[in-house]
Amino acid sequence: MVKAIVASIKLSTTSDLEFSYKEKEMIKLCEADDIEVVSSIYQNADSVNPTTFLGKGKLEEIKKDMELYEVDVCIFNTELTLHQLNNISSILGEDKTVYDRTTLILNIFLTRAKTKEAFLQVKIAQLKYFLPRLVGLRSYLSRSGGSASGAGSATRGAGETKLELDKRYIKAQINKYEKELIQIKKQRQTARKARQNYDLPSVALVGYTNAGKSTIMNYFINNFKARGEKLEVLQKDMLFATLGTTTRMIKLKNNHKFLLTDTVGFVSDLPHHLVESFKSTLEEIKEASLLIHVVDASSPHMENELTTTISVLESLEIKNIPTIIIYNKMDLVKIPLFKESDNTLLLSIKDESSYEKLAQAINNILFSNCINTNILIPFEKSAIFDFIKNNEDIINIEFLDSGILINANILEKDLYKYQDYIKK
Repeated sequence: MVKAIVASIKLSTTSDLEFSYKEKEMIKLCEADDIEVVSSIYQNADSVNPTTFLGKGKLEEIKKDMELYEVDVCIFNTELTLHQLNNISSILGEDKTVYDRTTLILNIFLTRAKTKEAFLQVKIAQLKYFLPRLVGLRSYLSRSGGSASGAGSATRGAGETKLELDKRYIKAQINKYEKELIQIKKQRQTARKARQNYDLPSVALVGYTNAGKSTIMNYFINNFKARGEKLEVLQKDMLFATLGTTTRMIKLKNNHKFLLTDTVGFVSDLPHHLVESFKSTLEEIKEASLLIHVVDASSPHMENELTTTISVLESLEIKNIPTIIIYNKMDLVKIPLFKESDNTLLLSIKDESSYEKLAQAINNILFSNCINTNILIPFEKSAIFDFIKNNEDIINIEFLDSGILINANILEKDLYKYQDYIKK
């Protein structure tokens, strides 16, 4: 495991609570990248030093601590400019690896990318971020295996420097990955159209990373599976345990069906290039009929995490979609401060009834335009009876001399299917 020192700045405009939140989150990000934080150093200041981020005295202190703890890596809890990165590297020593929070997040995403689409999206974001920072990040690229010096097939032009060669290679890689991503996006659109042929509403789980979205997804997969298969998603107590979007068809106990999508979790100050690269994947959220915003109620920084998610959704221009807010992990909350309403629910993995409430809330919103209808099916039309029994919300079934009388809540758009049998 790599060992590192984390460096931060506490501005006079930043509250103690907010700063503590950012520091703890940074340590969790390091853990997600298999990095052990041996020391966390910060400096109180009124403003950021535009040249070295921290004062030179504090950087000299960090240098001594790196020697004391025998670590070669220092990660800054911010996004550094190229100028800052180069100056910091020269003070700490060219043999030391220096990088920032954005680089850390990009590397976590790259490690977690399990599909080709996710890999390409993260790689494009990473390369676009690295391009203007090649000099300062060269040692980090070497450590993470991402050095552009692998361009062995490239031909060095007369007088062309190593830096120019690397930049040319990276631009070519970005172009190549973007073309591949366009093809995958077309395939995703085709798959989305195929799902739309089912004419089903869609629900998207959104929220801060590690809020518990995948746990909710797996509950619905295991208890309301529509076609027999389980195909659970990974759930783990770790930031960014899952990256790609996963969609499953869900069938409620009253036969109402919808598509449920688990999406990548958000984090504060999510790198701009990363948000841009994942926009095509997050289009699933834009097309949702309902959002389920999952909040970790046990987190001491719950308000910040809730606000961050709303901010990211706004940056994606996602608005005016009905939303249920879920205060999750209530079994870990000592003093409940939340109240339930139609669009706000309390959820606990130890309380199955809370999941049933969520299922009911989803049903109430997605299928509010049902009409209570009496349908009389002749006995010889058993196929129609079986179809209604397996696909509609049945209230009562009565066997009469003239046929089978079914009282059911039918979606208004589906009434035409039974128009010959509806009893006035």
